[in-house]
Amino acid sequence: ASVVLAVAVVLAVGEPDVTEYSADSPEGTVQRYLRAAYDGDDDEARELLSDRAETEMGGDPINRFACQQSDGHQVRVDGADAGDERATVRLQIEDVSGSGLDFERYSWERSVMLVLEDGGWKIDEPYFCA
Repeated sequence: ASVVLAVAVVLAVGEPDVTEYSADSPEGTVQRYLRAAYDGDDDEARELLSDRAETEMGGDPINRFACQQSDGHQVRVDGADAGDERATVRLQIEDVSGSGLDFERYSWERSVMLVLEDGGWKIDEPYFCA
């Protein structure tokens, strides 16, 4: 039964189309941050936060509930607008839920702000997750 369910989920959701971005680009910074947050690597995630965002978070951990990677949850970079010192990365987020052969898709867009600090792009939003 679980094999049938797994096949049904793959057919309903489809294979994710993942583009890997350069690690030093705004898009790559967002990818690296989300991977660290999903993996529970607070140290790595915090290294990718701007000084302002890090200060605002204080000692709070990265939000575990908001940053859980689960089956049926996909985040895709949908584009970026970058200037000399600031960038905005647009994300397309999709969740698929349901059971058996009855699935529902929810999708929405989310943008994240970045700032150029110390020669690299940093997430400029405390508590960011997608």
